[in-house]
Amino acid sequence: MKCKCKCGCGEWNDKDSMITTPAGRFVNFSHAIEFANEKAKKTADRNAAKVRREQQEKEKQVRKLHREKKVELKNIVWHRNRAKRAFQDWRRISLIYEFLSRGEQPRCFTCGTTITRQWQAGHYMPAGVNSIIMFELMNVQLQCEVCNKAKSGNLTPYRIHLVEIYGEESVVQLENNKQVKKWTREEFTEITETYRLKLKELKAREAA
Repeated sequence: MKCKCKCGCGEWNDKDSMITTPAGRFVNFSHAIEFANEKAKKTADRNAAKVRREQQEKEKQVRKLHREKKVELKNIVWHRNRAKRAFQDWRRISLIYEFLSRGEQPRCFTCGTTITRQWQAGHYMPAGVNSIIMFELMNVQLQCEVCNKAKSGNLTPYRIHLVEIYGEESVVQLENNKQVKKWTREEFTEITETYRLKLKELKAREAA
């Protein structure tokens, strides 16, 4: 009875005269070795391909996490800016209304002018990304555009007037407050909603 060589060469030979291995029957040893080498190469190629796929999947997941982190960071920045804007809008308008309620013209906290192209809520101490004083009332006062922007806050008279109103001890505490707070999106959202509501209520009272 004749059998076909397992290596794929197409040769046939008597079954009893062929080389028998666990992989099949071969016409000679060289064909058996060639088949074993080819099988080993295919196995190695499959393993290499599997490793490449796993590596590509891992890199894909890393890129996905990186994108999600960027989106999360972008969202935090967006929520922070929105909260700061809501707070500063309320602070600016409330200070303006305080002057008007006394029958006075709004006045710059640092230079005293009553004339400006735009009133602004100016900070004494810079409120960094994670600063605990970002929404500290004492740290934000009504300023003219020149003092807040062109003069970078005009800090010398700013401090003098803060001391006059709040006292030296309170101002020093504000200056030395280096606490760091990792704000969350939920906290920024709550602050935004709180000060938007405060501003809406303030405007409603003034319009009544």
